[in-house]
Amino acid sequence: MAGRLRGQEGGTRREARAILRDKFPDWHPLIQLAETAQDPKLPEELRFQAAKEVTNYLMPKLKAVEVGNSDGAPFVLAMVATDSSL
Repeated sequence: MAGRLRGQEGGTRREARAILRDKFPDWHPLIQLAETAQDPKLPEELRFQAAKEVTNYLMPKLKAVEVGNSDGAPFVLAMVATDSSL
């Protein structure tokens, strides 16, 4: 069997992490992005981009969901008021 197992880190990535950990032991890219997003001295566009990047690690991406009938017929939504005050 060639290659690495799914979920295992490749050698290059492992080496890069080790180098960064040795050179900057207290640094984490996610913290750097969050600090950038909160720095009022930086341009708003840069802060917004940093906030978007942080969001990718914290919230799932939403996918479009198609709504319809399995038989291909038009989808009909009926709303019925049950309260006489409406």
